[in-house]
Amino acid sequence: MALDIASFEKLAWELSLVLQAVLLGTLVARGLHRRFPILSVYLALNLLQSVFLLIVYPLAGFHSRFAWVVGWASHGIVVGAKALAVGELCHHVLASYRGIWALGWRVLTAGAVTVLVFAIAFGRHDFLVLILTLDLGAELAIATAIVSLFSFAAYYEVPIVEPLRALGLGFCLYSCVHALNNLVLQRFMHPYAAVWNLVGTLTFFASVTIWLRACLKAAPAAETKPVLLDATVYPTLMPEVNGRLISLNEGLSKLWMTEPHHR
Repeated sequence: MALDIASFEKLAWELSLVLQAVLLGTLVARGLHRRFPILSVYLALNLLQSVFLLIVYPLAGFHSRFAWVVGWASHGIVVGAKALAVGELCHHVLASYRGIWALGWRVLTAGAVTVLVFAIAFGRHDFLVLILTLDLGAELAIATAIVSLFSFAAYYEVPIVEPLRALGLGFCLYSCVHALNNLVLQRFMHPYAAVWNLVGTLTFFASVTIWLRACLKAAPAAETKPVLLDATVYPTLMPEVNGRLISLNEGLSKLWMTEPHHR
């Protein structure tokens, strides 16, 4: 059974590498890497980490301390890049509302600092627990940021167009499952280790599939401008559609001393 899990995990991991390479190539070929530079860097780092570990593990031994340290250190870099990619996603959705974005990036930064303090406090002197708690906290912070973004957008009727919606869904799916996976790993540790790797690989494969499908459908050029209604409609329509959003944005703009800017 262990051999079957290991073989299936290896196959899923290899397929995810191919899919990531295809996704990165699609971003570049369609010019989307200019729109999502941090996402592109995140995918490139993820690929480089996989290739790097593919070299390190046979040389140093999969269970060696060196391989373990290098593996988790490179994983930390990738998770950091993923957090920045999620920040890029949030910026795409909220940047037109400067006051709201000014609050948003402060909340995201405060959340990241809180996660770090939480991990250090609960990790105590156990380095493994510290690493797992950091990883768990980072994934929870990412999932919370995306859920909050989608909830905010739904409440204030802020449109989240493709591929932004698919990117958010993929990040949220992976972070939620990965966080739950880490919780189970901390509880059962060694008996669950093989399954933990498999679940993580399959979830990431599903997320990359969602991203690739959305990017293949996305327009290769810059976003097209929305079709505007007749000017006479706006005096009555706009207060009903986004009056609350404009009010919130103006209030936050005054609070953060930024110039209000609406869509």
